[in-house]
Amino acid sequence: MRTKGFLTKTTVFLLSMLCLAIFIVPKGLAQVRGEIRGSVIDAVKEEPIPYAQVLIVGTTKGSITDYNGRYVISKVPPGTYSLQARFIGFRSQTKEVEVPVDATVTVDFGLSVTAITMDEIVVTGTAVETERRALGNTISTVSVRELGDVPVSSLSEILQGRTPGLVSLPSSGQAGSGASLRVRGMTSVSMSNEPVIYIDGVRVDNYQGETFFTTGGQRPSRINDISPSDIDRVEVIKGASATTLYGTEASSGVIQIFTKQGTRGAPRFILQHQRGWIRLPEFDYGQLKVTQSLLDSLGRKYPNVNIAQEYPNLKVGSDPANSLVRTAPYEAWEGSIRGGSDITTYYVSGRYENELGSLPSNHYRRVNFRANLDASVTERLKLEARTGYVNNYLRRPNNDNNIFGLMGNAYLANLYNARPGRPWGEAFTALDVSEKLKSEQMVHRFTGSFTMHYRPIGTWTHRLTGGIDVVNEEDTQLFPWRVGFPMYPDGRKYNHRRTNTRITLDYVSAYTQKLSEQFSGQILGGFQGFFDTEYTATARGDDFPAPGLETVSAAASTDGWEYRQKVVNAGYFFQGQLGWKERAYLTAGMRADGNSAFGEEFGLEYYPKVGLSYIISEENFWPTWNNMKLRVAYGTAGKQPGAFDAERTWSPIAALAGIPAVTPGNLGQENLKPEKSHEMEFGFDVGFFDDRYGFEFTYFDQTTKDALLMRRYPPSQGFLSLQLDNVGEVKNKGFEVLFRAIPIRTHDFETVFNLSFSKVDNEVTDMGGTADLPFGLGSIGKVKEGYPISSFFGQKVIGVTTDEAAGFGSAQLSDDEEFLGQTMPEFWGSFSVNLTLYRNLRVYALADWATGHVVYNNTQRFMSYPSYNTYLPMRELREKLADPNLTGAERVKLQEEYQYKNPSYASNYVEDADWFKIREIAISYRIPRAWRQYLGGRTANLTFAVRNVAIFTKYSGLDPEVNFDGQQNLSMGQDFLTVPQARRFILTFGMEL
Repeated sequence: MRTKGFLTKTTVFLLSMLCLAIFIVPKGLAQVRGEIRGSVIDAVKEEPIPYAQVLIVGTTKGSITDYNGRYVISKVPPGTYSLQARFIGFRSQTKEVEVPVDATVTVDFGLSVTAITMDEIVVTGTAVETERRALGNTISTVSVRELGDVPVSSLSEILQGRTPGLVSLPSSGQAGSGASLRVRGMTSVSMSNEPVIYIDGVRVDNYQGETFFTTGGQRPSRINDISPSDIDRVEVIKGASATTLYGTEASSGVIQIFTKQGTRGAPRFILQHQRGWIRLPEFDYGQLKVTQSLLDSLGRKYPNVNIAQEYPNLKVGSDPANSLVRTAPYEAWEGSIRGGSDITTYYVSGRYENELGSLPSNHYRRVNFRANLDASVTERLKLEARTGYVNNYLRRPNNDNNIFGLMGNAYLANLYNARPGRPWGEAFTALDVSEKLKSEQMVHRFTGSFTMHYRPIGTWTHRLTGGIDVVNEEDTQLFPWRVGFPMYPDGRKYNHRRTNTRITLDYVSAYTQKLSEQFSGQILGGFQGFFDTEYTATARGDDFPAPGLETVSAAASTDGWEYRQKVVNAGYFFQGQLGWKERAYLTAGMRADGNSAFGEEFGLEYYPKVGLSYIISEENFWPTWNNMKLRVAYGTAGKQPGAFDAERTWSPIAALAGIPAVTPGNLGQENLKPEKSHEMEFGFDVGFFDDRYGFEFTYFDQTTKDALLMRRYPPSQGFLSLQLDNVGEVKNKGFEVLFRAIPIRTHDFETVFNLSFSKVDNEVTDMGGTADLPFGLGSIGKVKEGYPISSFFGQKVIGVTTDEAAGFGSAQLSDDEEFLGQTMPEFWGSFSVNLTLYRNLRVYALADWATGHVVYNNTQRFMSYPSYNTYLPMRELREKLADPNLTGAERVKLQEEYQYKNPSYASNYVEDADWFKIREIAISYRIPRAWRQYLGGRTANLTFAVRNVAIFTKYSGLDPEVNFDGQQNLSMGQDFLTVPQARRFILTFGMEL
């Protein structure tokens, strides 16, 4: 394949640049050096700002402030420098300083909070550290420090409602269940729409799929493995205009997580303990409940049975769904230490988290360890090491679309059919039997990276990062021996193991030069290589000979499967930037990618980009009361096909009499290439009243060409399977708005408001003549040309033929399928407020909302079927229609009502799903210094917080955010026997020693 030659050339290039950099030895290293020291404080509150950066502009020398806001920069050659202090959320400050020979200079900074951060330094999408003012595209930063003690337990919760254009889609209230992330909608029909995730420069596993066996639909997310307490900040770039330098796989956005690092000074210990409880909302789904009338009916049905004694679960007012719910405990312990010297700094942490779900058989436990080390070997060489380990245990009940699921059997339990072995009248499996099914997952994960920063001379810099992410995952499912599973009376055991290894090699070299008094320039180039391997093995055993046996090898019959794949992606990138008067910046770049998943004859894919940023407020004609930046960017990014989609494959089978044979599998496509997204975005950032009010606006228009779709080729070729081909086109366009205000900020009081809003219009504009692509349940979901990717279609009930004499009437249906709505919301928004009162009391609240989408209420549909008949309104409607004393007019009215809710027609159960949620409320109190002395800590905080406080919606189900199919790529917006989001109450005590 052509990629081999590309990789060889890339290796030669990388080694050449490294050798050139290493052998350039700077002169003058023996000079007598000086020292710069000082402090960084909040100019208004007069409090130290820990972990702020203080840098000598144009060099790699700098320091991080300690807890008291103090810093030291040692071994500074004599001369005049620009010294800059910066911290996320504050306006940077630069001072000129002259360092004499063998002397110490003190420089103090007082930083002011800002609602718009043009001077903020970002890395993601730019290859090297770049001020936000120089970018032609938008980039979002979420600082975990700003969240304070809000009880987020995962990355998806950190991002939820805090970045316009990025949405987190939780699918269930089960402990350990995952969430999907979508950046500017959906760009692909066949490939994943999840963004690429990096941790400290290393691309990591973001697996969202189901295991070999199913538990019904819900899945964990590997993005939630990292501990939120270890995260310093998250950078998000949202579209092809910004993700060009990440090439193939990046068209759905890039999220980069930066973990905490050490700081100079004595060791600082932070201890935190969380206690709380978790509770699902009460199930009020119109389900059957126990009444005295029902008990009397059972008494007549079983005249020789003492109902109260034989069915103690049947108490007036009870129902099977709510009988399962429990108030579940939550606890977390964590500790960290950070410190260091002028040369070396460190950060080490550990966290233990334990959560019992609100349903039986649901348990989530996570243990995290992290150790980060930074070493300034010389003033020109800096080394960074990052290591993280996680151990997860998850037990989850079978759920959603599963006959062994707890909630499915509870929702569909017909109390009038209560009988021995099915005390609630369960449809498939008794609840006490379902609880004995053990579906468990154990994960061991290591993520590590090593980065070298080297500046051999002047402003020529080099950065080399190598890293690895290894996930070892074991999933087991056990049906115990003879406990009541009719399909597996003697038991069944699955053992599925998955090992995913991702190796990252990333090198970039950059040179910055002042060209004249007005112009500056930067040129950079580099290489990225990603080497991904995945190995899965599954074993199954059926029929245990005796109780207590739980291994596959102990079963009477066994079977097994094995799967391996390896994908290599490598690319060059080059970028140049021209600056004018530090107010206008023109950036252009290109990336060339080769990938082992491309077709044999395709070769390389090229991704160009260009961006322009103009700080118009720097002009003399601009009013002095605000700052404003105009920006525009164009770029491209890709989405690769699957590992074997381009290959002709054959499937092994056991033929007649067990003779081994093969059958045609994948046809193969030698010219298969990645999808390619082209995006134009423009917008502006503006600050008012000393930047205490900030407003950002972005409009984007993205077209994905050569979209990968399944296509049928002539059967005469001998291959009947559909083949992936580049024949489609998808469009996304919309806008994003962010408003941030800090109207009050004094020594003792502060108010911060954030309002975000985004809109996405999505359309499949060309399917290349391929057939509609169905998804989900009930043949209602389809990908159809001219409509959003994930949409519902069906014949609608447009009238009712009635009969005054008898019966239920009959529905009149539309002639053709009609568009019923899209599953992805068209509009998203969020609002947060952060109040500091009397310096020590902090109140935080976050609300978010979504509109312009629908949900398929398949739960209510199934409950309404006559075979289950557990949805009380429909049950009562049937009973009324069976009344022979109805008048003709009454019957006609009831028949009309019935047909518009007839479960035979799925379209009757597609509902508007607009919602508004109060997502988080937290009250935090910083314990006064006079009290802290009794605790022995420098600081201490006490926080009470609630998550998923309340929801407001017209949706008739419990939660319009849920999805029975977890994080599946297309199958969204379907509520089918799904558990709603749980409410979480957390009390946190934290102390720094």
